[in-house]
Amino acid sequence: MIRLTLFEESWEKSREFPVDVVTIGRSHDNILEIKEASISRLHCEIALVQGKAMLINHAKTNGTLVNGKPVGEAILKAGDEILIGRVKIRFDSASEGSAAPTDEEEASASGQRKRRLHRRRRD
Repeated sequence: MIRLTLFEESWEKSREFPVDVVTIGRSHDNILEIKEASISRLHCEIALVQGKAMLINHAKTNGTLVNGKPVGEAILKAGDEILIGRVKIRFDSASEGSAAPTDEEEASASGQRKRRLHRRRRD
């Protein structure tokens, strides 16, 4: 499970994702879809890797910052601030196996992983 908080000008919203990979971007194919022109269709992803949360940047033009520094990949700690385009996200926590995804969520996540892997092979 990955827990993130999104910040806008006058509000913040915490969300929990019961999957091991959260894709973030403007496309509706992402687990966390953010409709913002400064964000790429698949901007980045946060994945649990050997018990640690890793951010992987996929944006070629609008990069990703963690705690104010540009990254390609970064291990995240609770409280880290992520800036993608003009959107600020706080990484709150991650844990493996804390909640079993529903069949629908698992099918959706599995399909997204397959599409992402397929895209990477084409690139």
